[in-house]
Amino acid sequence: RSMGFRKKNLKIAVLMALLSYAVFVLVIPVIVPDSQWQALKEMLQSPLKLLVALPLGFVLSLFTAAFTEEVFFRGILQNIFSRVFRSDLRGCLLTAFLFGIYHLPYAFYSADWPTHGNWIWAISSVLAEQMVTGLLLGVLWYRTRNLAAPILFHALVNTAAIMSSLNINMG
Repeated sequence: RSMGFRKKNLKIAVLMALLSYAVFVLVIPVIVPDSQWQALKEMLQSPLKLLVALPLGFVLSLFTAAFTEEVFFRGILQNIFSRVFRSDLRGCLLTAFLFGIYHLPYAFYSADWPTHGNWIWAISSVLAEQMVTGLLLGVLWYRTRNLAAPILFHALVNTAAIMSSLNINMG
């Protein structure tokens, strides 16, 4: 309960996550790499692939990164930092920074990331993209005090990435 697993504010948490994602959808074409955007466009042109990839991508995202990262970063760290610093803002900022740094190995070592092999671009990427995402996730948690909001938003954001990497052959 202290981390934010509660029924209180659940409807508001889900609504805030969905509204945040609706805004995020508008910037997807601008922020995702071209190869990922092309894969998503191909997926959108095949209703059968989309019917398989969307729920599969969401479930994979929900039970991997979204749930585990949000319990750790928002449920544990942001909660602790906010109390230690006696400031929700400081707790959110520090947690968002750590969330960004956590993604640095992915940004540098993963061949799927456009920053692969370049430390400067990897660091700037995680600070610009992952830290900003961490701030949004932190605000969702702070405003609702319910982990459902950041978990749902995180799962929805990662769904697009997972869908673009799935190789679904319907032939």
